Amino acid sequence: MSKLTLEDVKMVGEGPQIRKAIEQRYGTVEKFYEAHSDITKKYNTLINYLGRQVIISDTFRSKITLILNTDYTSLYEEPQKQIKRHVQRIYDNISKYDHEDDQQTFDYLLELCKKEDMTTEAAMLYRARARNSFNINKINFCVEFYEFALGLLQNYDMNRKVFFLSELADDLVRENLMDRAEPKYKYAGDLVRLHKKKLDNNTLFFYYYWKGIYYMHKEKFEDARDLFILAKDCGDKNYQKSGAIANIGLTYKHQKQYTNALEYYQDALNFTDDSRILVKASIYNNIAEVYKCKKQYQTGLANVEKALEISEKENDLGKHLMVISTQAEIEMKMGDMEAYMKFLNLLLSTKGKIVYSKPDILHGINNFIKCMDYIPCLEKLHDVIMELIDASTNYGYNKGLAECAGYTSMKIKRLSRGLYNEKAE
Repeated sequence: MSKLTLEDVKMVGEGPQIRKAIEQRYGTVEKFYEAHSDITKKYNTLINYLGRQVIISDTFRSKITLILNTDYTSLYEEPQKQIKRHVQRIYDNISKYDHEDDQQTFDYLLELCKKEDMTTEAAMLYRARARNSFNINKINFCVEFYEFALGLLQNYDMNRKVFFLSELADDLVRENLMDRAEPKYKYAGDLVRLHKKKLDNNTLFFYYYWKGIYYMHKEKFEDARDLFILAKDCGDKNYQKSGAIANIGLTYKHQKQYTNALEYYQDALNFTDDSRILVKASIYNNIAEVYKCKKQYQTGLANVEKALEISEKENDLGKHLMVISTQAEIEMKMGDMEAYMKFLNLLLSTKGKIVYSKPDILHGINNFIKCMDYIPCLEKLHDVIMELIDASTNYGYNKGLAECAGYTSMKIKRLSRGLYNEKAE
């Protein structure tokens, strides 16, 4: 479904809506008048009615419904219903609204919501503004709009309140602002404990799942696993179950329990479908990493190829970077010492770009550093990281990149000392 523009959400009055219904049935107003001139009064009077935003003549309404043989509510949608319909359509397709101009559409509808005292819809639109701000790399505005949305939500809308809080916390995690995410998760957790009976499975799934991702980044793998298990039990959709199960496997992989990890990855594949194809790419990449750790490189590369086919097609930069990282690591372990250039070139291509999940990039860099013992590669990686820092204005991302640069320098020094000691001996 295409996204709504400012013109699409302009309110349509009572007369113009009836005119549209007439034109759909008769082709033109003139033909309608010719067919029913005996009961539609004068033509100019008819045109006058069809131009009005509000029609106060019950006689005209009854005649129109009689002629068109339909209920009046099917001809005319009241302003509140129009607003509700537009807001819901934006809410259901929020990922499409990723341009600065979309704010005009949201602002117009927000003014109408305030005029009609529609607080829930206003909160939904502030959430839309928050998502838009995140997509255009303005995290502080994103947080501010979420706070506005949360302030409007009533206790009877607890599902939306917990979801918005969890979504905001996940955005902060994606911006590598872990300290700011923590109090949001705590607040959401307090609400879950107090109102769990009011919450639906979809809300609980995302709360548990996103909080599990947060603990993964904090390297609290057992806590993360417990949350992913809860998410799996709440997930009503296949993509939800596959994502939760795959992340259970990932916690085992991080703890070097490779047999358990592979079992969960294979189980996750059973739930994947084309509606969330990138989940499948992540699973294949995770399987490849396990086989890399087990030194079964050909099997690892076979799974990398499956992941690459998806990440290239879907054009997901963060996901593609992780897969290329895995591919480069395996190929270098197989003897191709220039394979790392694919990873560095792709990493450099993110310079100055808005990437949805910055921790994906930081995680990919950190994993690459951990696996890399080749000094020329690490030196070039350090140069690339510094270029990314120079091109970015994002505080959380730059902080993470600076940590990666420091980690790279430390590893180069350790490897250099090792080589020096080996030669001295």
